[in-house]
Amino acid sequence: MAVDQATDTARAADPAEFAPEAPAVTKPRRFVVPEFDTLQLSFDDWIRVKRKLTYGEARRLRSAGLVVSSSLGGNVTVDFAIYEAARMETWIIEWSFTDDAGKRIPVSRDTIEALDPDTAAEIIAALDGHVAGAEEAKNGQSIGS
Repeated sequence: MAVDQATDTARAADPAEFAPEAPAVTKPRRFVVPEFDTLQLSFDDWIRVKRKLTYGEARRLRSAGLVVSSSLGGNVTVDFAIYEAARMETWIIEWSFTDDAGKRIPVSRDTIEALDPDTAAEIIAALDGHVAGAEEAKNGQSIGS
């Protein structure tokens, strides 16, 4: 009985037989689903922040603090005080801060402006880490992942 070596060789050389299956491509979400992360601060305090901004939120935040100066020929500058307050107000949905009676203080532009400077710096640092981590995760994934 003869063995057809050409057929056996062709079958063994077919790389598709041994290649791992390609992962299924999932359709990406076209709208941001509200998801949140809790970031720990000192003294057991925390802030709850959005995992991802919507297109509209990101667009408004990019323009927050932009100031057009008529005296400088229409040059655009950034007022970082306005930008940082808008950034915190956009990302933070709640925090653990309470008043002297123990009542939770809502997140608003006014309460952000009233923060102790060291507390604001701690929040900004936590938010910086959160945003950087989200960017790293996004850059490591393809659309739809």
